[in-house]
Amino acid sequence: MKKVFEGKIFEVLNIEHEGKTFEIARRSPGVRLLIQEKVGNDIFLVMTREKRRDIGYDFRLPGGKVFDSLKEFQQSDENNILKYAEDAVKKEGKEEVGLDKGDFELLEISKAGTSVEWDLYYYLVNNPKISEQDLEEDEVGNITVVRLSPKEIFEKLKNK
Repeated sequence: MKKVFEGKIFEVLNIEHEGKTFEIARRSPGVRLLIQEKVGNDIFLVMTREKRRDIGYDFRLPGGKVFDSLKEFQQSDENNILKYAEDAVKKEGKEEVGLDKGDFELLEISKAGTSVEWDLYYYLVNNPKISEQDLEEDEVGNITVVRLSPKEIFEKLKNK
């Protein structure tokens, strides 16, 4: 394995396999939260409406990076990635939607394809207690909390 490039979040590696050279991009893992909030008999998914540099505003699952930089990821103990992900999901939930507590359950670890290594840890959160967001300075005014029913989510997906 030969490192070709290293940035703040990504690194590009050349890997030899069966006489061929393959290039992969690798970044530190991320987390996403599926926060279910029950109001009466109805269930809503707590999401964010975020302003993104590349596409304007869109609806997203709350979440973020497990590590703030590639260096932190490289220096981490790979045997404790789940612990780091659990810490990140709580931190990101508090920042983006004001999640103070809830019942967290790891649902899935999504692995990106062969040419990009980027694991996403998806957590289900039931019985959430939500107060005020704790946004980073550059996020203030760019991330708002929304609660969408399954029907509203499907309508937004159809209209994309």
